[in-house]
Amino acid sequence: MKRLYPVYAPPEALRRHTSHLHNTPLQIAVERGLVGLALWLWIFLAFFVRAGRILRRVPPGAAADRALVAGALAAVAAFLVSGLFEYNFGDTEVLLVTLAVMALPFVVERELERRAA
Repeated sequence: MKRLYPVYAPPEALRRHTSHLHNTPLQIAVERGLVGLALWLWIFLAFFVRAGRILRRVPPGAAADRALVAGALAAVAAFLVSGLFEYNFGDTEVLLVTLAVMALPFVVERELERRAA
């Protein structure tokens, strides 16, 4: 971005230099190519599929576990939607919190398996 943006920026662009685009999928595609974007999307698709399956396995009476998994799904969805308007994947603090939240459904899954055994 830093090297090529000035080459492609139109003459009327207000900024002649920028370090990132304000759209995470577009930024990933520019930096890593379409294969990188596909893999990035696959990571989140895999998360939603697995977390959704975990949510369906949580017993109705386990309200706290259901809330934890549903909250993680909602938080990651919000992170991805906000990424359409800002390159939040490049913000280390936000990314680390998101990755920690993505781990929560798997903690619940491990606890479900422990209770079943």
